[in-house]
Amino acid sequence: MRRVRRRPGENSMVRRVGHVEGTLSLHVGVPISHIVALVGDSAYLPCDISTTHEGDSVHLVLWYREDLGTSVYSIDARNREFGVAERWSDNSVFSNRAYFMLDKQPALLGVENTREEDAGIYRCRVDFQIGQTRNSKVNLTVIGKVYFNYSFTR
Repeated sequence: MRRVRRRPGENSMVRRVGHVEGTLSLHVGVPISHIVALVGDSAYLPCDISTTHEGDSVHLVLWYREDLGTSVYSIDARNREFGVAERWSDNSVFSNRAYFMLDKQPALLGVENTREEDAGIYRCRVDFQIGQTRNSKVNLTVIGKVYFNYSFTR
């Protein structure tokens, strides 16, 4: 039986927590873009869906908002051409305000009638048939309307 030598004051729980912390940093180094939109305008969130593998294709594109645990928008091209892929949008986030523009370079997730609550960090995950999954992040800042009250006194 092999003994594990521990440093003074270290216990097995500390070792496990250290390992978990290491696995949580998988998205460190993910490229991030910064987009600013005004309330009521459209916002365009970039997502690189290009591939360098011959014969490769996009199977799935998932958009996540960092503060939510599930996807907020998806394009599922498994078993079909990407142009006619099944699209889904979370009703509580974008509803019918979001659409994907795959003909742009990079591809864009368009969000119409941007709201202040749309602000946040989004992650685009692209799964390919052959190539490695790609992740990118977008920090969307939404600027609300500013009202000025001018008062002139003589």
